[in-house]
Amino acid sequence: MLTTADSEVAETEAQLFGGTPMRRAASPDVIDVLLEADAIGVRLAGTAPVARRFVRRVRAEVVHVCDGGRFLAPASRLGRPCGCPGLAIDRKIAARKRIGPEPEVELRLRLQAAPALGIFRLESSSWSLAESLDEVGATEG
Repeated sequence: MLTTADSEVAETEAQLFGGTPMRRAASPDVIDVLLEADAIGVRLAGTAPVARRFVRRVRAEVVHVCDGGRFLAPASRLGRPCGCPGLAIDRKIAARKRIGPEPEVELRLRLQAAPALGIFRLESSSWSLAESLDEVGATEG
């Protein structure tokens, strides 16, 4: 699914990849296009196309933001050790127990078939994606 606020972008996405643009009932300014294509070509875009951080929330309030080893926020703790486990499996266990942060990954992408449509964001909380970024040397932040 691709989401946009621009009806022309939604129509172009639907023409390229199949699907029908549909406005959200609760948010009529948001248009979703559930794509019919099995895959779409994308390229990383911008000066910082990949960002990964680990975030813990308590009742929707952010209480911990780190890169897995050091705090990224708040500014008063920036760069200090965060106390997270070093191994991914231990991070997952802590997150499941709700005592550790979960991954937040953002990829900034352009569609290969229509780069002029602009930059799209893919946001994910996937542990697999977060761990795979170690293999490609992704930036934190």
